[in-house]
Amino acid sequence: MADKFLVIPNPTKQEAIDYVAKVADILGRYGKETYVPESYAQYISCEGVRTACAEDMCRMDMAIVLGGDGTVLRAINTMGYCDMPIFGINFGHIGYLTQCDPDMAEECLRRVVDGDFETEERITVKCTIHNGDEISEAVGINEIAIHRGAVGRALHMQICVNGDLVERLSGDGVIVATPTGSTAYNMSAGGPVVIPTANNVVITPVCAYSNSDCSIVASGDDVITICLESGEYLDRNSSATLCVDGIGVFDFSEGDMVTVSKSSYRLRLAKFTNDSFYQILKKKLKG
Repeated sequence: MADKFLVIPNPTKQEAIDYVAKVADILGRYGKETYVPESYAQYISCEGVRTACAEDMCRMDMAIVLGGDGTVLRAINTMGYCDMPIFGINFGHIGYLTQCDPDMAEECLRRVVDGDFETEERITVKCTIHNGDEISEAVGINEIAIHRGAVGRALHMQICVNGDLVERLSGDGVIVATPTGSTAYNMSAGGPVVIPTANNVVITPVCAYSNSDCSIVASGDDVITICLESGEYLDRNSSATLCVDGIGVFDFSEGDMVTVSKSSYRLRLAKFTNDSFYQILKKKLKG
């Protein structure tokens, strides 16, 4: 039974900040404790809400996120990828990662307290970036994306899967998306939608120069390597950018390499609706 709840609102939306008090009130009626991260305390001024330091956040039973998909992604980063289910109330736009709108939130919160929900698990990806002499790591919930930087010319990339050369790609960039992220940047770039519980990743070119360069659906157990090949216009300062969920940003230059594989962190989302993913997708796309 969940007793301690970490609430993370979108700090740029006043309605989401104000809703923290309502969440605390509802949870308080059931004798539950409400916390916000210490870094969010400056936005919250209501009774019944405590603060949690970085070490305490992973001791919570559930995270309640008030915002859209971007808020959920930033909240996961704020929590340090703690192993807890996430319940999102949509104060954003499309909201694929959220479970209900504010007008249904009280009923959903009651079901959370009663344990009347399922937990849906999804894979995430780890990327290891070899940037010159430096090595960086990051976890992607939606995608790893490489796109051209200040120099407005095509990038030339070599893409390998499990050590085998699959493609030499020229274009504006490339996306490696999880099933969760297949409805995000990947879909906007013309990539396929994958059911979110699948064990797959999608490699999608961005504005490829060849019509034969199409998306590839790989196994989630595959190891994908992307190298930025040499070009006469490239330099170490402005050739390309690597983005992780639009949050983590890294320089990516000639000779650099990124390895993408399945992460040990699994996204766990509370699930209330009986609708299938295909029904939800149809509703979301209609807006």
